[in-house]
Formats: sequence, structure tokens, C-alpha cells
Amino acid sequence: KQWYQRRVAITAGIIGTPGSVMSFVYFAFRCDKTSSTIQYMIINLIDAITTLLLLCNGLSEILGTPGVFANHTLCSLWGYLWNVTIRMSVFLVAVLSLSRCISLYNPLRRYKTKSVLLPILVYFIILLVQQILPFVKGRGFWYAKRMSMCIWLIGDIYPDFHSFSFKMLHFIFMFVEFVIPVCPVIISCGVSIKVLQRRKIHGPINTVKNHKSHATVTIIYLTLAYVTFNLPLILYICLETVYLWRNMSGNINNVIGISTSLYSFLAAFVNNQMVTLNATANVIIYFCRNKDLRGFWTSAFLCKVDQLARRKGSVYVPPPHRSTFRHSVKRNGDYQTADFSVTYYPHINGHHMLKNSSFCLENDIDESV
Repeated sequence: KQWYQRRVAITAGIIGTPGSVMSFVYFAFRCDKTSSTIQYMIINLIDAITTLLLLCNGLSEILGTPGVFANHTLCSLWGYLWNVTIRMSVFLVAVLSLSRCISLYNPLRRYKTKSVLLPILVYFIILLVQQILPFVKGRGFWYAKRMSMCIWLIGDIYPDFHSFSFKMLHFIFMFVEFVIPVCPVIISCGVSIKVLQRRKIHGPINTVKNHKSHATVTIIYLTLAYVTFNLPLILYICLETVYLWRNMSGNINNVIGISTSLYSFLAAFVNNQMVTLNATANVIIYFCRNKDLRGFWTSAFLCKVDQLARRKGSVYVPPPHRSTFRHSVKRNGDYQTADFSVTYYPHINGHHMLKNSSFCLENDIDESV
């Protein structure tokens, strides 16, 4: 069982860490620093740290448990960062889902970046303070062999599982921080798809249809990945919550009818790796669904510096692309149909194509539009 966890940890870390770093660099190099771009940067940065921590955990176990975690300082540092980043990862997905839904519902309203970054910063500070609690109570992080990670438990501070203090800390630290965020993610997914399909976008019918279809599928993929990889953890936390608040007697594994070893393995896998697997899956989804990101990765791996840094030596700009469509134009009081050849230059003078498009139109009647 430990071998299986170690293999998953190393695989997820090898894929997720460089993928998240590359995605972070891609969004950092974009000319448009919108709130969504900054959110993607933060998400990929947190995912990179999370997958790197899991990779270090897997590599450490190769050296033999507890490995480098036998050092109390390294164990405490790893556990502290791990508890903060996995909670931030879940929270950031919920914030991104809500902001995307609001932007689609009211696209003409411009939101200040600080209105999104402020709650993220406040929550981050809360988590930093929250994870100091075991040190304040005279305890700390310790290596749990059954979970193959450095942790601290609420039972270290309040040994009585059925005490009100224990229940409240479990409800806040686990239920509120892991279970509650799934609600806005799922609701925002449904609302975003509905608004996107109903919104009228001007342009060629096939282009608009493909755009809506691509955006809808991407939203569905990201939501399914979030729900799939977080559902086991959510069920685990809900089971523990019901067990605690109903004051059930006996061990929790006996209540659900499984052995202690199997329950320990499931608890370790769910707490240790499911959130990180979600981060790794997001990297794969970004790569498959974002054409510009794939171009950035390709240019980076092939060392095409001229394509990687087209502007100011650092900002990645996708190459221009052409498309042709049929449109009606007014000439001498009459409408005539003409074929237009459009060349899109994604970033001109520091502006994104959606903000300030620069393109040329030419048609077969030699009329400039």
C-alpha cells in the first residue's frame, strides 16, 4: 500500500510540478493582467508548490520512512506548507468559478482586480495563522507512518473526540474548508454554461458556435476533475462529521464495517494525494484546451526563443493567423456579399486581441473596410 502511494505521489509530482510552473510562466508573460489572469497565476503557483511537496514526500519514502522527515524542522515546514496549500488550492478554484460566472452574467461591467485579490489574501492570512495553532498549544507536526506524511491532529490539542471544542475545530478546519467550496463550484458551472449558451455573440455562426462549444467543454472538464478528485475527501470528511456529531461509540472503521488497515490506507490516500491529483489533472486540461499555452510549451521545449519572446524580449505572443468568412457590405446603397480574409494579430501595442484588435480586411471587390 505504501508502495502504491509512493508511486502515485512521484508520478503526480513529476507531471504536475513542471506543468504548473510552465502554466504560471505563461500567464505571467501575458500582456493583459486581468483578474482572471492573476487568478490563474496564483492557482498554478499553489498547484506547483503542492505537487512539489508531494513529490518530495514520495522521494523521501524511497530513502526509507520517515526519510528526511526524521528531521523535526523539515517535518514541521513540510506539514505547515502542505496544510496551507491544499486548502488554498480548493478555495482558489471556488473563487475562480464564481468570478467567471459573474463575468459571463455581466460582461460589460469591469471589476477591479483588488476586489478578487482581497478575499484571497485575507483567506491566505487566516490559513497561515490557523496552522500555528499546534505550536501555540505546545504541540507541533509529527510524522504519521500510516499516512506517510507530517501532520498534526485536532486530537493532539483536544483528546476528547466528543468534546464541543474538538467538534467545532473539525467542522471549521475540515468541513468548511474542504466541503463548502464544492457548492459554488458546481452551481457556478451550471450557471456559466446556461449563460454562455444563451448569450448572443456577433460573428460568423460557425465561429461563434465553436467558441461556445469549446468554452462549455472546458468548464465541464475542469468541474468534473474538481468533483472527481475531491469527492472521496468530501465523503470522508462528511462521514467523520456525522460520526462526531452523533456521538457514535467505537472506532469509525467499525461503524462503516471495514478493517483498520484498509481505513488507514483510504484515509492516507484521500488526505494525501487526491487534491494533488486534481492539480495534476488541471495541468493536463489546460494543455489540451488552450492552444496558446500549447504553443508556449512547444516554443519553450524546442528553445525557439524568437517565438517565446516576441515582445520586449519576455512576453509570449502567439503568431498571427488568418481566417476567411462571407459577409454583406453596403456599396452604392445596395448590399453585396463579399469574402473577407482576416489576419489577426493577437497582441499589438501591448493590447490583447479582445481588448483592442488590430487586423486587416480585404475582399474580392477591392474595397477597404
